[in-house]
Amino acid sequence: MKLYTGCSEPVSPSVCVQSASALRFVLDKTPDKKQFPRNFQAIALNQFMKFLLSRHSMVAVSTLLLLPLSPLSAVPDASAKKIEGTASEEPVKVIESDEAILATISYPDDMKAGIFAREPDVFNATAISMDEQNRLFVAETHRFDRGIEDNRRNWYWLRDEVGLKTTADRLALLEKYADKKTPGYYTEHAEKIRVLEDKNGDGKAERSWIYADGFNNPLDGTAAGIMAANGKVYFACIPNVWMLEDKNGDGVSDTRTSLQEGYGISVSLSGHDLNGFAFGPDGRIYFTIGDRGYDLKTADGRHLYDQYGGAIFRMEPDGSNLEVVHYNLRNPKEIAFDQYGVAFSVDNNADMGDKARVVQMVEGAMSGWNRGNQSFRNWPHAIDVTRRHETPWMAESWWKIEAKNRPKAFLPPAGHVSVGPSGLAYNPGIGLSKKWDNNFFVCDYRGGGSEVIGFEMNPMGAGYKVASNETFIKGFLNTDIEFGFDGKVYVSDFTGGWKTYDFGTIFVFYNPVEIAKPVVAEVKSLFANGFDSLSPEKLAQLLQHQDLRVRQRAQFALAGSPKNRTHFVAATASANPLITRLHGVWGLGQLSRTHKDKASTENLVKLTQDEHWRVRGQASQALGFSAAQIGRKALIERLTDKHPNTRMLAATALGKLGHREDVPHLIKVLEQNSNGDAYLRHGAVNGLRLIAEANKTAEDLLKFKNHKSAEVRLGLIIALRRLAAPGIAHFLKDSDPALVIETVQAINDGYIEGARAALAAQTQLVGTSSVPIDYRIINSIVRLGNPKGILSLLAMAENEKLPDDSRIECLFQLARWEKPPAGDPTTGKIRPITGDRSLETVRPQITKSLERLLDQANGKVLAEVLKTGNKFGVSTSQETLRAQLLNDDNIREVRLAALKNLLNNKDSKLIKTLQKSLRAKEPEVRRSSLQALTKLSSKVALKESQRMLESKSPFDRQIAIRALASIKDKKATASILAMLKTIENQPIEVHLDIIETAKAAGDPGLTKALEAYEAKLSKDDPLAAFQVTLAGGDIGKGRAVLYGHGAAQCTRCHKADPNRKGGVAGPDLKNAGKKHNAAYLLESLILPNARIASGFGMVSLTMKDGSLLAGMLAKDTPESITITSLADGKESTHLRKDIASVSQAMSTMPPMGHMLTKKEIRDLIAYLQSLKF
Repeated sequence: MKLYTGCSEPVSPSVCVQSASALRFVLDKTPDKKQFPRNFQAIALNQFMKFLLSRHSMVAVSTLLLLPLSPLSAVPDASAKKIEGTASEEPVKVIESDEAILATISYPDDMKAGIFAREPDVFNATAISMDEQNRLFVAETHRFDRGIEDNRRNWYWLRDEVGLKTTADRLALLEKYADKKTPGYYTEHAEKIRVLEDKNGDGKAERSWIYADGFNNPLDGTAAGIMAANGKVYFACIPNVWMLEDKNGDGVSDTRTSLQEGYGISVSLSGHDLNGFAFGPDGRIYFTIGDRGYDLKTADGRHLYDQYGGAIFRMEPDGSNLEVVHYNLRNPKEIAFDQYGVAFSVDNNADMGDKARVVQMVEGAMSGWNRGNQSFRNWPHAIDVTRRHETPWMAESWWKIEAKNRPKAFLPPAGHVSVGPSGLAYNPGIGLSKKWDNNFFVCDYRGGGSEVIGFEMNPMGAGYKVASNETFIKGFLNTDIEFGFDGKVYVSDFTGGWKTYDFGTIFVFYNPVEIAKPVVAEVKSLFANGFDSLSPEKLAQLLQHQDLRVRQRAQFALAGSPKNRTHFVAATASANPLITRLHGVWGLGQLSRTHKDKASTENLVKLTQDEHWRVRGQASQALGFSAAQIGRKALIERLTDKHPNTRMLAATALGKLGHREDVPHLIKVLEQNSNGDAYLRHGAVNGLRLIAEANKTAEDLLKFKNHKSAEVRLGLIIALRRLAAPGIAHFLKDSDPALVIETVQAINDGYIEGARAALAAQTQLVGTSSVPIDYRIINSIVRLGNPKGILSLLAMAENEKLPDDSRIECLFQLARWEKPPAGDPTTGKIRPITGDRSLETVRPQITKSLERLLDQANGKVLAEVLKTGNKFGVSTSQETLRAQLLNDDNIREVRLAALKNLLNNKDSKLIKTLQKSLRAKEPEVRRSSLQALTKLSSKVALKESQRMLESKSPFDRQIAIRALASIKDKKATASILAMLKTIENQPIEVHLDIIETAKAAGDPGLTKALEAYEAKLSKDDPLAAFQVTLAGGDIGKGRAVLYGHGAAQCTRCHKADPNRKGGVAGPDLKNAGKKHNAAYLLESLILPNARIASGFGMVSLTMKDGSLLAGMLAKDTPESITITSLADGKESTHLRKDIASVSQAMSTMPPMGHMLTKKEIRDLIAYLQSLKF
């Protein structure tokens, strides 16, 4: 089946009539929030219009003629011709008024708020950008969740997906599983770029039109990044970064050029997209990508590749000279520079209980994440690991600011501010009160309870830390923030949580006092009229302007010609404000880099001696950008600068010059890094790496491998890791245990195969540090595939002094030796192992070792021995196995392993043994025993099942019922049928089991009875079919659903156990069992919009006296509604008899009925009911 068809399946006339009638009903009625979501009429009308294009159009038209219709421009996704031009004069009826929406939003007291645009004039806004004419360009997604995929919704392709290497592989994946989707699924909708314009300055967009459409290639990702500048529009939409232009001035793109293709190797998780953009002070464009990876073959012949990581990139405005700047990010959302030229991004958490991170962009840095980490938690089966294999991201706390076991190769984050970071912007200097000076603003998109947070960064050593953070705006699902040239703040509202609902709002916020200042009008005029026509003298004056954007644009204009060098030199004068001086430095840097202007370079050399550390540092960095050899001496001097940030920048800059003779200077930087500043260390390491790469050898670094300073040796380990140099193996024998651990992590995680044998030989390290380190050594033995390594595994498995998990891992890998899966159990990456894996030469040793272990081991180690022994045909006596199975003092794992061995050995006494084990205290032993009996003797299994049906234990009844489906006996079928026909008289704990067993049996009589049962269910009650889940669940399995279900991802938004981590976007569930009964919990899971939990939903009340009140829902009863004011936090209660209408936000939690099986729902309810902390 091909993916490119835009046609849908044929629709019968009867279906068309029914659909048209249903749509007429919807459009005839005033939407009720309890029945229809916001703007449901528009959605319904859009669907109805599709009938006009079908072969049953006459049916549609006859129905259409009966409807009171809104204008066609109100239809979402209408063609460009129908949307371009004037915004709709008669908007589609929506449930909330503008006033009601604004009443739910909180913002600073000195500001005012308005709605700049909303549907039908904007939909599904993900990113926004203001052009010089103060027109707002909007990236709209129409394919999110309906053409743009997410692994959590496509479990069937996971084993293929985790190993994708190119975008071509991804397309092949979509083709392979095309039959799982409807025809045209991937191309039905398209991503778009929209323009909104407020011509009369009243704060509302009068015009809305489509600038560019048709981004609906099956490989296309979310429209997630946009920047309008200098007549061009840069658009981030996997797999391309586009540059679009409107050359004829009609407001619509005439040309679109892919600046680079190859972003987004994997499907991964939705939202892990290309994002951007921001101009750096060097005149280049910076942007980010999430961990979907990249395979970029540049026009100049370079290959930038990362199968599993996200990154920060930069390029020239024309797309050339593409570079990776910062590596190993998870889902960095946008990037922004402060007024000092320092860039930060905001990287999302992994929904594992870790925190989102503020990341300082540092050239050449790694932050540690790879997408394999996600596989450990979300789909371990796809990489063939067990729950014992923990992601190092969590096991070694790589995400924390301080983490003892994180590899020092990874820079720590600069802080934690938000939960679900999205758009990011920096205060340009106008429009806001002084309170917000030097603040970044991040859109914290949580799906619910979202806010915009302002935060400030302060220097800390060579790096930075979050100094403060405070809520700026809250009350809607903000995706991006943009500062207009009119002094106002524009924020996009996606509205729909985690799905696309075809809603959208752009809010505008402004401080009346601030925007009335002359500087605001000046800024707007400067950008509207352009900078190219200004004289160099005027541009030079603007380098002192209050607005960062004005200063930057003036700098860029001057940097167009070396003739303007004198203006930059003048700007750097010490009498000028620091920010002006920095623009002078950056301007000289542009001239030096892009024009190879020697005089500019010479001035930069002088500025490395400046009195201010920021000037010295930026001048040093600029010399590195231009690879100016005449700056070498100055950069060497700066390696001893009194400020660590300057030393860091100078070290990287010196490395770019590529002189082997400079290695000792960088070694000295490491030696003098006495306080272990991670950022300063990185500067020196990066410099060493660059020199080694330039000279294609690591030998200059290895000369210092025995240096007395541990800090130097650590720096060398990190540099050698980056170079994948086999010489790193030397440090496995280092005298400092911490450096040995760093080396183990480097060789294994970095796949330095030239050092793998040396790592595999370090079995004496196992048990001396941590289990994750042990696993890396064991993994190296396995990957090498040397049969002698098996002897090492056996010796460690027999060593009772080692941790149980490490011994178990040895046995686990021994069993998989001959056919190792492709998934790496230490990194989560797909890294197939090839070569001869024969065990014949060591099989005798394996047998003897396992026999000894069968006698000596206990607990979980014994259970693994039994499993491994079963693989190699090594077993204890049948009598011993029976005793192990029947001993209630043995742990479950041992008993189940013994049972499996007895089955494989075809024990003659097994049936009688199983009849005894059916009385075991351990429930899982009883379950497995009965399942085994059904395979050995239908007669005995039926007898035991009927006995267990009389048990008082709901669990025993459940397993007995389910066993009946496997028993090929008419009596078993009759028993199921009898229970199904009298299901209302059966305990509710077994209702689900009766139904599912009847379905599994496949008997015609049972099928007929099932149909009769289902016919009795209320068609008007969406919960009717789920009543069978109210009781009988397994608490332990419910806990596993909440914390480990890859699709539901409950802990993404919720906490449950105070001792475990989780999200805060949804209610804390720790008292769920104390506060709510099973019926309430079921409704919350299946119909999340039915009741919004207190404190997690914005609500606006229109009172009968005409007044409007809004706040956070605090309490909802049949008699009254209590809300919490966003302004002062005070609660107020309002009687329902005084309320005319209630408008409440939708829950952003997806209905679990589509994600979980009924059994999983039953287990989850059981677990939630147990929560009474």
